[in-house]
Amino acid sequence: MRTHEQSLAYNAELKTRKAAMAGLETIFTEEFSTIAGGLMAPLFAGLSELIKRGMFDRAKVLVDSVTTPPPGITEARMNTVKDQIKALFP
Repeated sequence: MRTHEQSLAYNAELKTRKAAMAGLETIFTEEFSTIAGGLMAPLFAGLSELIKRGMFDRAKVLVDSVTTPPPGITEARMNTVKDQIKALFP
């Protein structure tokens, strides 16, 4: 059985995960609504799964592993989006 402190910590982590997912969905909807969005779907799926599991450090590594922007997105814009995504994680 969880203690009150453990329950509070767990609830805080759930809120963090939900906020990160909402932010991630917003970024992908706004930034990758074009053909690039289809190319970025595997990244979104991977990040979503890591967020669900609370693996924020691994999610940051995954974001950093994207080195080539999809067609139609400049490298500078991609780097800005990567920074926005990483800012979602604690």
